[in-house]
Amino acid sequence: MIKWDETVPFMFTEPENNNSDSPNSVDVNAHVRALLEQNRLREQQMDVIVKNLLGEKKTEVSVPSLSSYLIQTVPMFDGETGDTDLAAEWLNDVKTGAMLNKWPDMSTMEEGWSRLEGAAHNWYLGHMLELDSFEKFATVFEATFTSQESITETWIKMSERLQQPDETVFAYFHDKIRMCWRLKLSALETKKMLCVGLSSREMSVALLSNGRTGEAEMLTDIRMYYEIESSRNERFMTVTQNKRSDVTATQKSSKSESVPRYDVLRTSTKPRCYNCQKVGHIARDCNLPRKPLMCTNCKKEGHTRKYCQTSTPDVSLITTQVNNNLKYYVKNVRINDHKEPIIGIIDTGSAFTIMRRSVAEHFNLCVQPAKIKLWVYGNLQSVASYGQTQAVVRIDEVNEMISIVVVEDSVQHYDVIVGWTLTDCNNVAFVKTNEQLLFAYDMQFPFHDTEITCEASKRHSMTVLSEKETLPARAMKLVEVQTSDTIVNVMLINDWEEIDLNKG
Repeated sequence: MIKWDETVPFMFTEPENNNSDSPNSVDVNAHVRALLEQNRLREQQMDVIVKNLLGEKKTEVSVPSLSSYLIQTVPMFDGETGDTDLAAEWLNDVKTGAMLNKWPDMSTMEEGWSRLEGAAHNWYLGHMLELDSFEKFATVFEATFTSQESITETWIKMSERLQQPDETVFAYFHDKIRMCWRLKLSALETKKMLCVGLSSREMSVALLSNGRTGEAEMLTDIRMYYEIESSRNERFMTVTQNKRSDVTATQKSSKSESVPRYDVLRTSTKPRCYNCQKVGHIARDCNLPRKPLMCTNCKKEGHTRKYCQTSTPDVSLITTQVNNNLKYYVKNVRINDHKEPIIGIIDTGSAFTIMRRSVAEHFNLCVQPAKIKLWVYGNLQSVASYGQTQAVVRIDEVNEMISIVVVEDSVQHYDVIVGWTLTDCNNVAFVKTNEQLLFAYDMQFPFHDTEITCEASKRHSMTVLSEKETLPARAMKLVEVQTSDTIVNVMLINDWEEIDLNKG
């Protein structure tokens, strides 16, 4: 485009003539000036159009990146904690980013669901077709993840909120205050619930000792408590270390016998932390991570003996101590055709004959699974059997096929407990004297069918068959005698001193 310089007058050169007043020369100059004015106006319009185009390009370049802002401010949300406050905070972050950066509606929704993961991402995939705008996205999100909890659930969460071992008191403070605020508790009730969950008893007492209930005031008291506690710990730890250094230097200079380290530590009156082994505080107020719990029962970490799942047999059917009154009830018992005896005890109050599992396996007994609850007098806990079997039990002259209950070895001390299943068999009799317990078949007792009267109606003469029989004092004994032509065993009762009976 040719631009004319308006400062230089434009003139046409015509052939010289003497007629200088010609009207044609005036008309040409006017037309030229009109053309120049039109060109100037067109150039101004073009400049305005170019400036507008350049301004639009600069505006598009200045729009900030959506993803960079989200990465810095909007966290990932999985929706798996059930915390409604966390969901509301996440949605508010997305809305704030959209407002500050003037994001379009669809861009806001796309960038919002891109920050979902886990359960929240699966929720979006299930509602993706109906969420065609960010407004619908926010409405459905609030209805799903920010539904209001019941007062009961909120109260339970608040009351169970305690300061964790590895949690700072400030993190616990603000979280507990938030829960109390949701329940609209008074300032005094909020302070009470806050002190209940503190791990430090001393800090709880310090907060309750003053009447300040404001959030800022309580936070100031906590900061002051920690500052004083930290200063005291540093001071007294330094003093203790200096004392130990002085003691060590004195020992080296005097070349005396070294004092054990635990004797030096005992001279300090300050408490020692069993968690970090430092002086000046106890384990309850220690800021370091707690040592794992150790169970004294199973020797495993993570729980205590109170909550140990490892079962320990603590029920015994009989006592393990054999005293003088019990020794006569302990008998040698043989199983089936085996000549090897086992140790058994006669229990006339037991409804079953009970055998240890190892004994049953030793004699190759066929044990059938059976759950029989065994109860002991005075014990509220029952013992479950391992199984049930049958075998021939031989004691003295008695041989009987009986049913036997099998239990674990830890339940009882003796190999077998002989109960009613043997003692109540037909024709089986047993007699307990002062010195022995005898089992036999069809044991004859004189006059067992005769009614005993107060006065003796008839007397019988008897002869002792053994060379000598000793009848202990205040006891009874079964003695073999002969009356007429019959030999029988007679139970003699002695209410006096010891008597010796000779043959004849």
